[in-house]
Amino acid sequence: MIRTEGIVLSERNAGESSKALKVYTLDAGLVTIYAKGALKRSSKVTSSSQVFFVNEYTISKSGVFYYIKSANILSSNLHLRQSLVKLSYANLVLEIYLKSNMEEIENKNAYLLLKKYLETLKDSTARVRTMQLLLKYISFIGFRPSMNGRYFLVDGGGLTPNLENSSKYYELNDEEVEYLNLLMYKDLEFEFQKKDFERKIFHIIIEYVKYCLDLRQINSLELIREE
Repeated sequence: MIRTEGIVLSERNAGESSKALKVYTLDAGLVTIYAKGALKRSSKVTSSSQVFFVNEYTISKSGVFYYIKSANILSSNLHLRQSLVKLSYANLVLEIYLKSNMEEIENKNAYLLLKKYLETLKDSTARVRTMQLLLKYISFIGFRPSMNGRYFLVDGGGLTPNLENSSKYYELNDEEVEYLNLLMYKDLEFEFQKKDFERKIFHIIIEYVKYCLDLRQINSLELIREE
């Protein structure tokens, strides 16, 4: 039996009255939880089985599923559903977490990063915070990009001073390099000034994430409207 915090990344119906949840937990990594009776209005786990909710779980494993013994809501993150901008970026991040994690591999740093990101996401800074999260997350799971140089090699580990053999690279000026470093090393409360090249940096980070994680497609990107 495990008692842990968890964030619901996805939900799907399982049978007539239950749900199968993908939950990213503090102490057990990504797990599949069978929420029995979650589709019933009278169920105690109905609310805590919704995407974006942060819950405190007591769960036990039987076969391929974990089963909920108890669940208490810590944060609903309902503010994410009140804005298409926040919802789109949050869905992008959840999709990347889902597609890049094997089950039951603990990564407390990645969990705490996601929790803070979801709880503090705002319309005005959604893209910047998402870029910060992705750079930090990809570093936590073993793909930290180099931050020295002016050429960003998507297939070569990040920034490098010299243009080496690469099938995909981007040349950055000094201001863009400095901005990329701030995204990596500053926390999620840091106040960034709006930059004309934000879209370019966002695209580079997405391409790097896709390459490192071998993701051919990120479906949630289609919902993001780049201003």
